[in-house]
Amino acid sequence: AMEGDMPSIAGIPWQVSEIGGRLLVVEDAPTLAFDAEGNFVMYGGCNRFTGSAEIGAGTISFPEAFAGTRMMCPEPRMALEQSMVDALGSATGYVRNGSLLSLTNAAGVTVLRLNERPE
Repeated sequence: AMEGDMPSIAGIPWQVSEIGGRLLVVEDAPTLAFDAEGNFVMYGGCNRFTGSAEIGAGTISFPEAFAGTRMMCPEPRMALEQSMVDALGSATGYVRNGSLLSLTNAAGVTVLRLNERPE
């Protein structure tokens, strides 16, 4: 594996472990995956969203609006999904440490923690 200055976050299925500082304990945790161009697929716990993120050296930003399916799900799932969308919307940076990925906001606060989902 090539280790550059900024480890790539592409091509890895990331699974959410914490949103806004709250540990996530759910059966079917939200996931996020990027390709080399920054296109992403996000499963929020109910719906699947796609879009294109701007990814730089430690910086990241997501589009204002996510394209996605609009299924109705049980209220807790919908709430989780909205938290996920809000967290991504506020993300401005990322830090990858091995199999761990943190997304941070403009104040440097971690809004989302993810880990590499084992195959």
